[in-house]
Amino acid sequence: MKANLPSLDVQYFPVTPPHSMETEMSEIPPHNITQFHYNRYRLLSNITFGKLREKYNAKRKAVKEALCKPALSPKINDDFDNDDYDKLNVNFSDNRLQKAKILVDFANKLKGYTCDTWKNPGCLIVEEKRMLYLFAKHYFTGEGAIFDGGICLGACTEALAGGLAKNPNRDTIDKYIWAYERAKFVGDLKAGNNKYIVDMIKHHYGETFVDFSSGDFSNLVRKNVAHLDGAEKVKLFIGDIMEQEYPDKIEIMFLDVCKTPELNFAMQKLYSRMIPGKSLLIHQDYTFPGLPWTRITMGYLAEYVEYVGSTPSNSAVWLLKKEIPQEILDVEPTSFDFRKGVRLHNYWNRVFNEKQREDIMKTFNQPYYFNESFNE
Repeated sequence: MKANLPSLDVQYFPVTPPHSMETEMSEIPPHNITQFHYNRYRLLSNITFGKLREKYNAKRKAVKEALCKPALSPKINDDFDNDDYDKLNVNFSDNRLQKAKILVDFANKLKGYTCDTWKNPGCLIVEEKRMLYLFAKHYFTGEGAIFDGGICLGACTEALAGGLAKNPNRDTIDKYIWAYERAKFVGDLKAGNNKYIVDMIKHHYGETFVDFSSGDFSNLVRKNVAHLDGAEKVKLFIGDIMEQEYPDKIEIMFLDVCKTPELNFAMQKLYSRMIPGKSLLIHQDYTFPGLPWTRITMGYLAEYVEYVGSTPSNSAVWLLKKEIPQEILDVEPTSFDFRKGVRLHNYWNRVFNEKQREDIMKTFNQPYYFNESFNE
């Protein structure tokens, strides 16, 4: 016996409804999907996707609150002045990664801090100086030393020493900034990095302050370090960095010295002295168009580090997640075949903005820097 079903006076709609509901019904060809079914489908879809959207927004809000609590990250705007910057004592949590990320964010966004008061010239942009200053002031605990590799004329050391001098725990910290600089020109003074440093010295100190014929500017470096606020906490090493002594433990490692694969490999071996879960590794030349071995190294060690952030150009920062086995550190990254080298070189590209990626990829157009770095 058939059930008495109500008759439905319906019109037929196509599977894909028209963009304009003003379309004449007579123009719509017959189909097996009715207006009743279509309205029911839309209602159920709105309910389903509405719930999914609510769930997604709730999860997103929870993650955002967990990572950016007001107590950890106060609003950053252009109203900060010099005093605000110096008095910045945020109630940080014990999460070292969060703390490092927030400090990099401050360094990139805070305006008004008069870096012009710092006397030492150098190759760093303002954001890099702010970042080093903040790391030394707010992040450094003294469990390990600060490793400052390749200080040039001392701009990075000045930022680190200035931050350390205002560290709330400075009186109980017995560790030092270990600063390294060769302070001697090698090769043609009119080429490459030599010319850049020569021009910088002449611009800031005049034509005769350094005897360029000898190629030695160590007296200038010593003078620039001696006048620093907190100079008593700086150990200065002049000469080849690969022939110097190193701290037993390293809490902050700033590297602007990895200009050759050999130097990069020598510094890589020192990563065993870093503190898992705490130590920061800063590569100053990471987004510079050249020096691919630094990027290959970080791609090779990706399992052991967590990306923290970067300045608009040059520097990129990682946190050591776990101890790196010595057998891993004993492998020279440029010993890899070309294909693996390229893959490791590009590993971290996803975390950088378009301009930074463009600078990184320019390395492929410089055979001196890239192609000859591998055993093909």
